[in-house]
Amino acid sequence: RPQGEGGEWIADAVKVSLRPLEEDETALAVRRWLADADPFLIRRIHAYAGGVPLFIEELCHSASSSGLSQALDEQAAAKQSWVAALVASRVGRLPADSAAVVRAAAVVGNVVPGWLLEAVCEHSLTEGLLAQLEDADLIFAVPGSGNLRFKHGLTRDAIYEVVGLYERRALHRRILNAMTERAARGDASPDAEVMAFHSWGAADWLEAARNAERAGDQAASSFSMDRARAHFRTAMTALDRLAPMMAERARQWCRLAGKLGMASIFDPLSLRGDAGPFERAVDLAL
Repeated sequence: RPQGEGGEWIADAVKVSLRPLEEDETALAVRRWLADADPFLIRRIHAYAGGVPLFIEELCHSASSSGLSQALDEQAAAKQSWVAALVASRVGRLPADSAAVVRAAAVVGNVVPGWLLEAVCEHSLTEGLLAQLEDADLIFAVPGSGNLRFKHGLTRDAIYEVVGLYERRALHRRILNAMTERAARGDASPDAEVMAFHSWGAADWLEAARNAERAGDQAASSFSMDRARAHFRTAMTALDRLAPMMAERARQWCRLAGKLGMASIFDPLSLRGDAGPFERAVDLAL
Protein backbone atom coordinates (compact mmCIF):
# COMPACT_ATOMS: atom_id res chain seq x y z
CA ARG A 1 0.00 0.00 0.00
CA PRO A 2 1.22 3.60 -0.48
CA GLN A 3 3.31 4.70 2.47
CA GLY A 4 1.16 7.73 3.26
CA GLU A 5 -2.09 5.78 3.62
CA GLY A 6 -3.37 3.98 6.69
CA GLY A 7 -4.78 4.74 10.11
CA GLU A 8 -3.91 4.18 13.72
CA TRP A 9 -4.80 0.51 13.44
CA ILE A 10 -1.57 -0.17 11.50
CA ALA A 11 0.64 2.30 13.39
CA ASP A 12 2.50 -0.52 15.14
CA ALA A 13 2.65 -2.86 12.14
CA VAL A 14 5.99 -4.00 10.77
CA LYS A 15 6.78 -1.93 7.67
CA VAL A 16 8.76 -3.50 4.85
CA SER A 17 9.93 -1.29 2.01
CA LEU A 18 9.91 -3.18 -1.28
CA ARG A 19 12.75 -2.29 -3.63
CA PRO A 20 14.15 -3.65 -6.89
CA LEU A 21 16.89 -6.25 -6.70
CA GLU A 22 20.53 -5.25 -6.90
CA GLU A 23 22.62 -6.80 -9.68
CA ASP A 24 24.14 -9.46 -7.43
CA GLU A 25 20.65 -10.40 -6.23
CA THR A 26 19.47 -10.55 -9.83
CA ALA A 27 22.35 -12.92 -10.54
CA LEU A 28 21.13 -15.29 -7.81
CA ALA A 29 17.60 -15.18 -9.22
CA VAL A 30 18.70 -15.66 -12.83
CA ARG A 31 20.80 -18.70 -11.96
CA ARG A 32 17.70 -20.23 -10.35
CA TRP A 33 16.33 -20.69 -13.89
CA LEU A 34 19.49 -20.39 -16.02
CA ALA A 35 22.30 -22.11 -14.15
CA ASP A 36 24.90 -21.43 -16.89
CA ALA A 37 24.02 -17.77 -17.51
CA ASP A 38 27.11 -15.65 -18.19
CA PRO A 39 27.69 -12.28 -16.45
CA PHE A 40 26.93 -10.32 -19.64
CA LEU A 41 23.50 -11.93 -20.00
CA ILE A 42 22.78 -11.35 -16.30
CA ARG A 43 23.75 -7.70 -16.59
CA ARG A 44 21.50 -7.25 -19.62
CA ILE A 45 18.56 -8.94 -17.89
CA HIS A 46 19.06 -6.80 -14.80
CA ALA A 47 19.20 -3.57 -16.81
CA TYR A 48 16.12 -4.29 -18.87
CA ALA A 49 14.01 -5.71 -16.03
CA GLY A 50 14.98 -2.87 -13.71
CA GLY A 51 15.55 -5.38 -10.94
CA VAL A 52 11.84 -6.31 -10.83
CA PRO A 53 11.69 -10.02 -9.87
CA LEU A 54 8.60 -10.78 -11.97
CA PHE A 55 10.17 -9.37 -15.14
CA ILE A 56 13.45 -11.16 -14.40
CA GLU A 57 11.57 -14.45 -14.13
CA GLU A 58 9.72 -13.97 -17.42
CA LEU A 59 12.93 -13.02 -19.23
CA CYS A 60 14.63 -16.16 -17.91
CA HIS A 61 11.77 -18.32 -19.18
CA SER A 62 12.20 -16.69 -22.58
CA ALA A 63 15.97 -17.12 -22.53
CA SER A 64 15.55 -20.85 -21.99
CA SER A 65 13.71 -20.97 -25.31
CA SER A 66 16.22 -18.78 -27.23
CA GLY A 67 13.82 -15.84 -27.46
CA LEU A 68 15.57 -13.44 -25.10
CA SER A 69 17.60 -11.42 -27.59
CA GLN A 70 14.55 -10.54 -29.65
CA ALA A 71 12.57 -9.54 -26.56
CA LEU A 72 15.38 -7.33 -25.28
CA ASP A 73 15.95 -5.65 -28.64
CA GLU A 74 12.33 -4.52 -28.97
CA GLN A 75 12.90 -1.57 -26.65
CA ALA A 76 9.96 0.44 -28.01
CA ALA A 77 7.36 -2.02 -26.76
CA ALA A 78 5.88 -1.41 -23.32
CA LYS A 79 7.05 -3.78 -20.62
CA GLN A 80 3.53 -5.01 -20.05
CA SER A 81 3.30 -5.97 -23.72
CA TRP A 82 6.50 -7.96 -23.87
CA VAL A 83 5.89 -9.71 -20.58
CA ALA A 84 2.47 -10.72 -21.93
CA ALA A 85 4.11 -11.92 -25.13
CA LEU A 86 6.66 -13.99 -23.23
CA VAL A 87 3.95 -15.64 -21.16
CA ALA A 88 1.93 -16.32 -24.31
CA SER A 89 5.00 -17.87 -25.96
CA ARG A 90 5.29 -20.34 -23.09
CA VAL A 91 1.68 -21.34 -23.64
CA GLY A 92 2.38 -21.68 -27.35
CA ARG A 93 5.09 -24.24 -26.64
CA LEU A 94 2.62 -26.54 -24.87
CA PRO A 95 0.80 -29.34 -26.70
CA ALA A 96 -2.43 -28.10 -28.29
CA ASP A 97 -4.72 -29.80 -25.74
CA SER A 98 -2.77 -28.42 -22.79
CA ALA A 99 -2.68 -24.93 -24.29
CA ALA A 100 -6.47 -25.06 -24.73
CA VAL A 101 -6.85 -25.92 -21.03
CA VAL A 102 -4.66 -22.96 -20.05
CA ARG A 103 -6.69 -20.57 -22.23
CA ALA A 104 -9.94 -21.87 -20.76
CA ALA A 105 -8.55 -21.46 -17.24
CA ALA A 106 -7.58 -17.85 -18.00
CA VAL A 107 -11.15 -17.10 -19.05
CA VAL A 108 -12.48 -18.62 -15.81
CA GLY A 109 -10.24 -16.43 -13.64
CA ASN A 110 -7.11 -16.42 -11.49
CA VAL A 111 -8.47 -19.17 -9.19
CA VAL A 112 -10.14 -21.96 -11.16
CA PRO A 113 -12.49 -24.61 -9.70
CA GLY A 114 -11.35 -27.96 -11.04
CA TRP A 115 -14.89 -29.17 -11.78
CA LEU A 116 -15.62 -26.05 -13.84
CA LEU A 117 -12.47 -26.38 -15.93
CA GLU A 118 -13.25 -30.04 -16.62
CA ALA A 119 -16.80 -29.15 -17.66
CA VAL A 120 -15.60 -26.39 -20.00
CA CYS A 121 -12.81 -28.48 -21.54
CA GLU A 122 -14.98 -31.63 -21.62
CA HIS A 123 -12.23 -33.92 -20.32
CA SER A 124 -10.70 -34.76 -16.96
CA LEU A 125 -7.62 -33.06 -15.56
CA THR A 126 -5.14 -35.90 -15.31
CA GLU A 127 -2.13 -35.87 -13.02
CA GLY A 128 0.09 -35.80 -16.09
CA LEU A 129 -1.63 -32.70 -17.45
CA LEU A 130 -1.44 -30.89 -14.11
CA ALA A 131 2.23 -31.80 -13.77
CA GLN A 132 2.85 -30.42 -17.26
CA LEU A 133 1.20 -27.11 -16.38
CA GLU A 134 3.20 -26.88 -13.15
CA ASP A 135 6.43 -27.63 -14.99
CA ALA A 136 5.59 -24.80 -17.37
CA ASP A 137 5.28 -22.54 -14.29
CA LEU A 138 1.75 -21.51 -15.29
CA ILE A 139 -0.94 -23.22 -13.19
CA PHE A 140 -0.70 -24.99 -9.84
CA ALA A 141 -3.10 -27.16 -7.85
CA VAL A 142 -4.29 -25.70 -4.54
CA PRO A 143 -3.93 -28.61 -2.06
CA GLY A 144 -7.16 -29.79 -0.46
CA SER A 145 -9.46 -27.39 -2.29
CA GLY A 146 -10.10 -28.92 -5.69
CA ASN A 147 -9.06 -25.60 -7.22
CA LEU A 148 -6.25 -24.54 -9.50
CA ARG A 149 -4.57 -21.15 -9.56
CA PHE A 150 -2.27 -19.23 -11.85
CA LYS A 151 1.15 -18.45 -10.47
CA HIS A 152 0.25 -14.77 -10.41
CA GLY A 153 -2.42 -12.48 -11.81
CA LEU A 154 -0.16 -11.10 -14.54
CA THR A 155 0.18 -14.57 -16.04
CA ARG A 156 -3.58 -15.01 -16.14
CA ASP A 157 -4.19 -11.52 -17.56
CA ALA A 158 -1.55 -11.98 -20.26
CA ILE A 159 -3.06 -15.27 -21.43
CA TYR A 160 -6.60 -13.88 -21.33
CA GLU A 161 -5.59 -11.00 -23.59
CA VAL A 162 -4.22 -13.29 -26.30
CA VAL A 163 -7.30 -15.52 -26.44
CA GLY A 164 -9.11 -14.69 -29.67
CA LEU A 165 -12.42 -12.84 -29.46
CA TYR A 166 -14.58 -15.67 -30.79
CA GLU A 167 -12.87 -18.33 -28.67
CA ARG A 168 -13.10 -16.09 -25.60
CA ARG A 169 -16.81 -15.47 -26.07
CA ALA A 170 -17.45 -19.16 -26.64
CA LEU A 171 -15.56 -20.05 -23.46
CA HIS A 172 -17.47 -17.47 -21.43
CA ARG A 173 -20.70 -18.98 -22.75
CA ARG A 174 -19.63 -22.53 -21.83
CA ILE A 175 -18.64 -21.36 -18.35
CA LEU A 176 -22.06 -19.74 -17.91
CA ASN A 177 -23.83 -22.91 -19.04
CA ALA A 178 -21.74 -25.10 -16.73
CA MET A 179 -22.46 -22.92 -13.69
CA THR A 180 -26.17 -22.71 -14.53
CA GLU A 181 -26.47 -26.48 -14.95
CA ARG A 182 -24.66 -27.07 -11.65
CA ALA A 183 -27.03 -24.71 -9.87
CA ALA A 184 -30.03 -26.44 -11.46
CA ARG A 185 -28.86 -29.73 -9.93
CA GLY A 186 -29.19 -28.20 -6.47
CA ASP A 187 -25.60 -27.16 -5.87
CA ALA A 188 -24.68 -23.72 -4.58
CA SER A 189 -25.99 -20.84 -6.67
CA PRO A 190 -23.28 -19.10 -8.71
CA ASP A 191 -22.08 -15.72 -7.52
CA ALA A 192 -23.91 -12.85 -9.23
CA GLU A 193 -20.71 -10.90 -9.81
CA VAL A 194 -19.06 -13.91 -11.47
CA MET A 195 -22.15 -14.49 -13.61
CA ALA A 196 -22.16 -10.82 -14.63
CA PHE A 197 -18.50 -11.05 -15.67
CA HIS A 198 -19.04 -14.11 -17.83
CA SER A 199 -22.32 -12.79 -19.27
CA TRP A 200 -20.49 -9.66 -20.38
CA GLY A 201 -17.66 -11.73 -21.82
CA ALA A 202 -20.15 -13.85 -23.75
CA ALA A 203 -21.75 -10.65 -25.16
CA ASP A 204 -25.08 -11.70 -23.64
CA TRP A 205 -26.05 -8.14 -22.78
CA LEU A 206 -29.47 -8.93 -21.35
CA GLU A 207 -28.04 -11.50 -18.92
CA ALA A 208 -25.12 -9.21 -18.17
CA ALA A 209 -27.52 -6.44 -17.18
CA ARG A 210 -29.62 -8.78 -15.04
CA ASN A 211 -26.64 -10.32 -13.24
CA ALA A 212 -24.86 -7.00 -12.76
CA GLU A 213 -28.00 -5.49 -11.23
CA ARG A 214 -28.29 -8.48 -8.90
CA ALA A 215 -24.61 -8.11 -7.95
CA GLY A 216 -25.20 -4.41 -7.32
CA ASP A 217 -28.16 -5.16 -5.08
CA GLN A 218 -26.07 -7.63 -3.07
CA ALA A 219 -23.22 -5.13 -2.72
CA ALA A 220 -25.62 -2.38 -1.63
CA SER A 221 -27.23 -4.65 0.96
CA SER A 222 -23.80 -5.19 2.53
CA PHE A 223 -23.05 -1.42 2.34
CA SER A 224 -20.29 -1.88 -0.22
CA MET A 225 -21.47 1.16 -2.14
CA ASP A 226 -18.43 1.50 -4.39
CA ARG A 227 -18.97 -2.02 -5.73
CA ALA A 228 -22.71 -1.38 -6.01
CA ARG A 229 -22.14 1.73 -8.13
CA ALA A 230 -19.74 -0.16 -10.41
CA HIS A 231 -22.23 -2.99 -10.95
CA PHE A 232 -25.17 -0.66 -11.60
CA ARG A 233 -23.13 1.24 -14.19
CA THR A 234 -22.14 -2.06 -15.83
CA ALA A 235 -25.80 -3.06 -16.02
CA MET A 236 -26.73 0.28 -17.60
CA THR A 237 -23.93 -0.03 -20.15
CA ALA A 238 -25.06 -3.57 -21.01
CA LEU A 239 -28.61 -2.30 -21.65
CA ASP A 240 -27.18 0.36 -23.94
CA ARG A 241 -25.77 -2.47 -26.10
CA LEU A 242 -29.34 -3.63 -26.76
CA ALA A 243 -30.60 -1.53 -29.64
CA PRO A 244 -33.19 -0.28 -30.06
CA MET A 245 -34.10 0.25 -26.40
CA MET A 246 -37.70 -0.81 -26.00
CA ALA A 247 -40.04 0.48 -23.27
CA GLU A 248 -39.34 -2.41 -20.90
CA ARG A 249 -35.57 -1.89 -21.17
CA ALA A 250 -36.02 1.88 -20.72
CA ARG A 251 -37.89 1.27 -17.47
CA GLN A 252 -35.11 -1.07 -16.34
CA TRP A 253 -32.50 1.58 -17.20
CA CYS A 254 -34.42 4.19 -15.17
CA ARG A 255 -34.64 1.78 -12.23
CA LEU A 256 -30.88 1.27 -12.38
CA ALA A 257 -30.31 5.04 -12.45
CA GLY A 258 -32.39 5.30 -9.29
CA LYS A 259 -30.31 2.59 -7.62
CA LEU A 260 -27.11 4.33 -8.72
CA GLY A 261 -28.39 7.53 -7.14
CA MET A 262 -29.26 5.78 -3.87
CA ALA A 263 -25.80 4.18 -3.79
CA SER A 264 -24.24 7.64 -4.25
CA ILE A 265 -26.11 9.54 -1.52
CA PHE A 266 -23.35 9.20 1.07
CA ASP A 267 -20.55 9.74 -1.46
CA PRO A 268 -21.80 12.18 -4.11
CA LEU A 269 -18.21 13.03 -5.08
CA SER A 270 -17.98 9.54 -6.58
CA LEU A 271 -20.16 10.84 -9.43
CA ARG A 272 -17.52 13.48 -10.24
CA GLY A 273 -20.19 16.02 -10.95
CA ASP A 274 -21.68 13.89 -13.73
CA ALA A 275 -25.47 14.12 -13.63
CA GLY A 276 -25.71 12.57 -17.10
CA PRO A 277 -27.19 9.19 -16.05
CA PHE A 278 -29.98 10.89 -14.10
CA GLU A 279 -30.75 13.42 -16.84
CA ARG A 280 -30.96 10.59 -19.33
CA ALA A 281 -33.24 8.65 -16.97
CA VAL A 282 -35.61 11.63 -16.89
CA ASP A 283 -35.61 11.79 -20.70
CA LEU A 284 -36.30 8.06 -20.96
CA ALA A 285 -39.06 8.31 -18.38
CA LEU A 286 -40.72 11.13 -20.27
